[in-house]
Amino acid sequence: MDTAAFTTLSEALMSAARQWGARDEPPARPSTHPALLPGLAEVGVAAIQSLSTELHIQLDWMRTHWNRRGHFTSKSVPFQQRLTAQRFEHHVPSVLNQTDGDHFGLLVRILLGKMHDGKFLERIEGSIPRLAIDPIKFHRSYYKRWTDANDRWRELDSSRLADALYEFLFMLWTTDKQGTELVPRDPKRRKLCNAGWKSFYISEAELKSLAMDVVTQYLRNVRQLK
Repeated sequence: MDTAAFTTLSEALMSAARQWGARDEPPARPSTHPALLPGLAEVGVAAIQSLSTELHIQLDWMRTHWNRRGHFTSKSVPFQQRLTAQRFEHHVPSVLNQTDGDHFGLLVRILLGKMHDGKFLERIEGSIPRLAIDPIKFHRSYYKRWTDANDRWRELDSSRLADALYEFLFMLWTTDKQGTELVPRDPKRRKLCNAGWKSFYISEAELKSLAMDVVTQYLRNVRQLK
């Protein structure tokens, strides 16, 4: 099926689904006749009709079982009503900026490189976690958390950006049950760092120096991304 045919079918199905808020019965299935949707003949009308039927059944089940999790509250909204009003406040995916992602990737590569050069990774007991050596893995795991905590972070000057990085890494690497120190003096307050790196630790002075070194090199290299 070509792109146009698939898009037409998708729009037909979604158009039918949006009608549910105004009726008690499920809407009629959209037609999948080859004359109406060019390109379907090449892949087989039966397969497309099967897809349409399956989607229709699933949506019908959602219509009749609107509170699928079983949690009824004063704010519960039936699925068909939510669909009609387009009320998906808690289901809208966050939009992450591509340029910010590229810049965070550069920041991460510098960070992990300096972690390696500074022999911080040697403090980890056993095998080194992939997060500690793979910039892509680190990026995927922490980019959203970083942007949530640091909106418009690329506009910060070097000092404020270093502070932001320090605070972010502090929360990842603190071994303090109370979360107020990186390495608490009282052994009873110590725990595995939040990143889950066994036996890893870093002092406040080391982290401040590391954050500033990373930011300094980041700002020096950032022109390459422009």
